[in-house]
Amino acid sequence: MENTKKNTFFTESKSFLILYKLTKSLVAILMLFCILLFSLYLIGNFQNFLDKSLLLILNTLSVSSIICCFLAFSGFLENLFFMFTHESKKHCIGAMIVMLFCMGFNVFFIIYSTVIRELSVGF
Repeated sequence: MENTKKNTFFTESKSFLILYKLTKSLVAILMLFCILLFSLYLIGNFQNFLDKSLLLILNTLSVSSIICCFLAFSGFLENLFFMFTHESKKHCIGAMIVMLFCMGFNVFFIIYSTVIRELSVGF
């Protein structure tokens, strides 16, 4: 009798799958929030918002981008783990590309908000 069934904690655990879905959902929500903050900053810059309001938007953008970048990296690692433990490699590769895309945008948001904040406050 062969034992072909893979019974490990990570492949059968419901809590690990819930964590995987939670990470993907949080990355999507935070990415949309970062895009919203970036567009709010651009619109506010043309609508002559107060300087303190623009700095608050930039600080919020920076913090949310850092959190989203960390979550996207952990989602990338989860997808990499699932790629080696599950058979659905196409789904994992697509999700890894999306996570890399989110990390790239968030790095851009971090650099942009930091540079603009330092230029507006002064050295």
